[in-house]
Amino acid sequence: MLLLLLSLVVPRSICINWQWNFFRSDVRIDIEWIPRSENEVADYLSKIVDFDDWSVKDSYFQAVDSTWGPFTVDCFANSVNAKVSRFYSLFFQPGSLGVDSLAFDWGQENCWLVPPVYLIPRALMHFLNCRSHGTLVVPFWPSSLFWPYLICGNGAFRDFVIDFLFVQNGAEVFVQGANKETCFGSSSFSTPVLFLKLDGTRSSFVHWE
Repeated sequence: MLLLLLSLVVPRSICINWQWNFFRSDVRIDIEWIPRSENEVADYLSKIVDFDDWSVKDSYFQAVDSTWGPFTVDCFANSVNAKVSRFYSLFFQPGSLGVDSLAFDWGQENCWLVPPVYLIPRALMHFLNCRSHGTLVVPFWPSSLFWPYLICGNGAFRDFVIDFLFVQNGAEVFVQGANKETCFGSSSFSTPVLFLKLDGTRSSFVHWE
């Protein structure tokens, strides 16, 4: 019989799978309490919160994926809300391709892009530099800092936006994650939402008016 001493921070669903596999393999688990002062790494990890873990409802994703997909990678996700099997995450997650998707090449991908609002400009510039393809989901906020990255001075979309879907009732689009304080996915979110089909090969260089 194999004795394992584990001190890990893992989701409950994974723990249940482990327990079942250990039982079938005749592996015994001994649980030992460790003082916080002697377990600082796990204690720190348990306090990490992704405040932007809201996502698009599956029904909207499936509708867009059937039209503009199939999407090959979810660039801003976690192991719970990822829409496709290949995804990048903010922190280490089981199954993640890597941490910080902006550090990776999206060039051969059809990207599903639902970045935190503050990351939209950086995500878009990285997308264009990689000359990728994909769909970007953003709130319809004309006064936001990211708006000029998508819309020209005359009100037209920039040339890399090749199609769009406008959803008037934005409250139907998003679902909250672990953070229940965010407006995304809550009843207070009432602004429209844009789904933008992007072609990064149509912009030879990044230039803003």
